[in-house]
Amino acid sequence: MKTLLVGNFGAKNIGDELILASAIDRYPEVIVSTADGEYSQCFLEKEFQAVKPFPTGIKSVIRFVFNRNKTLWSYRKNIDHIVLPGGGLFAIRNKAWWIWGLTILGLRKMFPTARIELQSQGIDRPKNWFQSFFLREVLKNVHSISVRDQASADVLRSFNTEAPVVGDAVEMWLENHIVHEKESTKTILNARAPWTEKWPKADLFIAMEEGDRQFAPEGMTAIHPSTMKEALAIFASTKKAIGQRLHFLILAHACGAEVKTLGKPYAEKVEAWCKEKGI
Repeated sequence: MKTLLVGNFGAKNIGDELILASAIDRYPEVIVSTADGEYSQCFLEKEFQAVKPFPTGIKSVIRFVFNRNKTLWSYRKNIDHIVLPGGGLFAIRNKAWWIWGLTILGLRKMFPTARIELQSQGIDRPKNWFQSFFLREVLKNVHSISVRDQASADVLRSFNTEAPVVGDAVEMWLENHIVHEKESTKTILNARAPWTEKWPKADLFIAMEEGDRQFAPEGMTAIHPSTMKEALAIFASTKKAIGQRLHFLILAHACGAEVKTLGKPYAEKVEAWCKEKGI
């Protein structure tokens, strides 16, 4: 029997792939639900069994129904443990609540006896009845949940659920996987949206998702690290980091760099982390 790891894997988001790396270290016998198994394995430079995510859209449902041999249907007798190992899955947009709410409820139906755990989750306060509905249903159908910050714990408490605050999955994993170079001198930038004000002086723009490249300052080199080793090496040689995405800030902070946000935090998860770190 194996553990199914579920998250926003395969979307070429460095933070999400590092969440996957932290989980694979803890669960040796795994099947990974990833949108792009080849990318996830290349980024982590590890081989593992991969399967497409639970379907949540019309096209994926059609593939799921008519091509069951290559979907989660093939593993119904091989999985007894399902783990969502971290991230801010329930946040910002209704689409995210739909995808992850439907995924968890669908997995509960498909694997009725499997233990489902949500770990190091970031949970935004629901902004409408739709989000509140999915949160209530998800909490009914999981065996345990832990959160990465006190703000998320407070949200769950308002839904009569106590959850331990265990920190961010990547931040905890980095404690044993990062090295800070004493002679680091680089200043790096990151943005997830257009920046119309004056850019801070920097040497390099780091795209935490491929799409971030379009937001880089004109004339500045923009890099989307292709492997985990490359990503860790860049942050290890960084003296100062100014950016927006949460795991950009977490990586830089873990490496001992001076960290600042580019403008106000764009999401509750970033605001909560910055408050905790005094940034």
